[in-house]
Amino acid sequence: TKMAANERFLIGNPEEVDLLTCPICLEAFDSDQRKPRSLQCLHTFCHGCLEDYSTNKLSITCPTCRRETPLPTQGVKGLPHNFWISNISQASKPSTAGGDRKEEDASTCQCALHPKMEAIFLCDTCDVLVCSECVASRHRGHPMTLIPDVLRQKTTEVQSAVRSCQERAMQCLETIEMIEKVEANLDAQKGDTVAKILAAKEATIANIDANERALLDVVVQKHHEKSQTYADCRTRLVQLMDQMMNGIHQASEAIKGKDIQGMIAASATMETTLAEDITKALAALSEQVSLGIKFVPSKVLRDNIHLGTLKAVVGTEEDNDEERGNNDAPQQKEFTVHRIGKTGGKDREFKVPRGISSSGMCCFVVDSENKRVQALESGGLIGGLFSCSRNVSIGWSFWDLLMLRQSSWQPHDVATSNDAVYVTDVQHNVVRKFLNNGKYSGLFGWDMLKKPTYVAVDSNDGVVVVADKEGREVGVYRPGNAFIHKFSVVSPPVGIAVNKEGLIVVSMEGAPSVSTYTRHGQLRGLTELGVMPGSVCTDEAGNLVVVDSRQKRVLLFDPKGTLLRVLLSAEDGLRKPWGVAVVNDGVLVSDCELNCLFYARRNMPGNV
Repeated sequence: TKMAANERFLIGNPEEVDLLTCPICLEAFDSDQRKPRSLQCLHTFCHGCLEDYSTNKLSITCPTCRRETPLPTQGVKGLPHNFWISNISQASKPSTAGGDRKEEDASTCQCALHPKMEAIFLCDTCDVLVCSECVASRHRGHPMTLIPDVLRQKTTEVQSAVRSCQERAMQCLETIEMIEKVEANLDAQKGDTVAKILAAKEATIANIDANERALLDVVVQKHHEKSQTYADCRTRLVQLMDQMMNGIHQASEAIKGKDIQGMIAASATMETTLAEDITKALAALSEQVSLGIKFVPSKVLRDNIHLGTLKAVVGTEEDNDEERGNNDAPQQKEFTVHRIGKTGGKDREFKVPRGISSSGMCCFVVDSENKRVQALESGGLIGGLFSCSRNVSIGWSFWDLLMLRQSSWQPHDVATSNDAVYVTDVQHNVVRKFLNNGKYSGLFGWDMLKKPTYVAVDSNDGVVVVADKEGREVGVYRPGNAFIHKFSVVSPPVGIAVNKEGLIVVSMEGAPSVSTYTRHGQLRGLTELGVMPGSVCTDEAGNLVVVDSRQKRVLLFDPKGTLLRVLLSAEDGLRKPWGVAVVNDGVLVSDCELNCLFYARRNMPGNV
């Protein structure tokens, strides 16, 4: 819409000030003390106010947006002069000569043909000023307009043109400001993209550094073990050499003294004890000739590492894609993938599903935004798929089991035993216990842990382990909620499980591995995976099922960390995997972006 020169604009919220006046003193801009000057943020104030505002300062904080503008060496005089506002201000000022003087000047205009005669008419046909003689002669019969009428008409036309120019100048100024905002937005997007690239580089370097440290630790440990073997062998050889030299000395003395008994004793010692021990030492030495490991560079390194790609987007489309990395293992998919559920708050519906746990023929899924835990009950197996006895169609029977009244909690992760269900409540920082029939049975963890986040159960005896992400601790509790022990881990945990041997498996933030602990916190092993694991669980064979959320995959590793296969990936529709559980003849995975579950059936190695 068009705007007159004296319209008002929003300069700062909540004040509304005239565009042609200083927002501080509310005085009109001029070419002297009130000369308009612009800051780096493009807001404009008068010279005098900026002088007062910047006294004894090296920079000026914009009164409107609070952005800092460094003062040049000339002070406020060095700030740029806003010529747009000055020009508009000058154009909007009324002329010092009024309409009466114009009429007076026009009334004394001389006729172009008769210089001594006063022009009194405008010939409408010829568009020239004429006198009375011209009207009677050269311009006879032409329509005429009196000079005062012409003056009023032309004044109106010129004033209208001036207003139109003022309005167009305002529009140009607004467009320029809009362009400057667009340029600032483009600069911000550039900075954000560059920051993401640098962050990807730093994360890649951090991952490589972590992998380097882990590899070097293994090499140092192996070297120590082998070196210790050689050191023990060397010590034994020195002892044997001393014994042999003593035997030789005894033999020499016996020979000199013609001591038959001494010679017999020395000979027996050298031929039996010493010769036998040296043979064993040499045999032990020959068996320990290798460090026992060798370094094999990753295929990713051989193929050159790249941080990602730049893809074209339309309009303001958000790009949430992540470049999927290379993997040395074959990505076989010898199983069927089923998608279960949709977005909503009813049965068969989820809002941000997270933790998953399986117990017998029933699975429990944390439906976090609906503030409940849904139970997926199966009355039997039909064709390898879960199917409720009350509904034989392919799919699941959903029923709301665990629901605290008035939505007064925030469930996050879940674990099950034979007779109980444990749910972490990150709103109240506790672990809540329910019976399998849904009856609430109490809470624990608040007194020993800072923020219980992830939970798992030892299927051997029902012991509950709880990971505290904020406190970087793991707590161990008896089935009756009694506290046993807690221990610290080096990084914030992002997943926890208990394997068939009763060892606690922990995945940690920023580590391309999982760590194994005893219940008392003794580190039993570090399994390198080559990916950043999230949620983790184990199967009956001791294999690890790991969520790789960065590359949108669910992976299966053997106990030594060898990748067996990719169970689910983005090719199956997976967008943001979160929780994972081994169920019957497959795995169940929650996707907290698509608000559904993925069930991968059978055809997998081991007992998964």
